[in-house]
Amino acid sequence: MPVQDWTTPNWPEGVPREVSGYHKPLFSILDESAREFPDRVYTIFSDATRTYAQVKDTADRVANFLASRGIRKGDRVAIFLPNLPHFPPIYFGILKAGAIGVTCNPLYTAKELQHQLKDCGAKAVFCMDHPHFYPTTVKSIEGTEVETVVICGVKSYLPKLKGWLGGLLGKIPKAERHEPGHLFFDEVVAAARPEPPAVRISPETDLALILYTGGTTGVPKGACLTHTNFTYDLAAINQWMMLVHEAGVRPEVQRRAFHTYLGVLPWYHSFGMTCAMLSSCASATG
Repeated sequence: MPVQDWTTPNWPEGVPREVSGYHKPLFSILDESAREFPDRVYTIFSDATRTYAQVKDTADRVANFLASRGIRKGDRVAIFLPNLPHFPPIYFGILKAGAIGVTCNPLYTAKELQHQLKDCGAKAVFCMDHPHFYPTTVKSIEGTEVETVVICGVKSYLPKLKGWLGGLLGKIPKAERHEPGHLFFDEVVAAARPEPPAVRISPETDLALILYTGGTTGVPKGACLTHTNFTYDLAAINQWMMLVHEAGVRPEVQRRAFHTYLGVLPWYHSFGMTCAMLSSCASATG
């Protein structure tokens, strides 16, 4: 692709007019970060931390589990979760299985979620163990192709003392009852091997995500995004986001595995996913 001639006097000094190195599967950013900075923290949730190596291990196990459930390349797997530390390993695990992630607004009603699950043909869904989110999931999967439901509880992702006290005092959200056959995330991860299936990914053409629009002119519609739709954006962000790291020093490209991101934007949406969940991982890969 030829370089675009941006005839502007305001182009930032030091920012290249093209980027490279983004022709790769999206999950490679996690693999690279885990290889080069295994003990650096990727997520912080209520004071509990998860390193790149730990997230990669869980993602590999999620991929292994999905393959064991018959999920194959091109299948759709839905994520119906708020911003939880489960989100990154689930999303990367879906991609490592060769499947396509489908992120769902956690504020959806059962009818809205059902439309999305039917429309994309999801075969599995990850949801939160919660008195509202889980019953919504149960209602929404009726009449869909969903065969696998994985329930994510937060207790094991809290500091041990906080998790113990939260459970003792009934402060940890939990659904009143669980349907037979639905699986629990912690048990799934513990039973699976950290060995994702061998899947060949074509980054330019294979989808990484089906992201649903806001539906302002009708029902939400799925926008299909490839692996390089994301890896290109991440590479461009890394080059464009010039930061001051020390007093008196000129702005420079952000240092690897150096910054902390506050992931307030919802990760089910492209903005929060790209600029928080994924960018914080990609910043460690250079």
